[in-house]
Amino acid sequence: MQLAGPARRNRCACPRCSHVNAYPRKGTAPSKPRLFAIEHFNPDRKAGHKGRFFNQPDAQNLARAEAPFECMEKLRGRFIPSGGILPGDETDRLHRWGYRYYRDMLNPRQLLATELKGQGSYRW
Repeated sequence: MQLAGPARRNRCACPRCSHVNAYPRKGTAPSKPRLFAIEHFNPDRKAGHKGRFFNQPDAQNLARAEAPFECMEKLRGRFIPSGGILPGDETDRLHRWGYRYYRDMLNPRQLLATELKGQGSYRW
């Protein structure tokens, strides 16, 4: 069992050719969020299962994940944070990963919920 991976200090050597790759690459934008797994709870199987339960999203799940994109295009986004991320001990890391604005860290569903909550049309 391998406990430590090959990545250290924003560098990772290729196990085949030993070429050292640096990450994140300078000047690149942060990766866009995508739905790749859905965590769920299954009380019937919990006793005989270690860890968390995950399912691969199906076409319907993926369509639901895309729906906020369409809704956000229709809204003006008055309540979505638009300020830039200020420099600091913790936030400098966000800058290294390509994040410039707080809104960049939220996925479309979170952005939509933030906007609707600000408008008073969404209850948590």
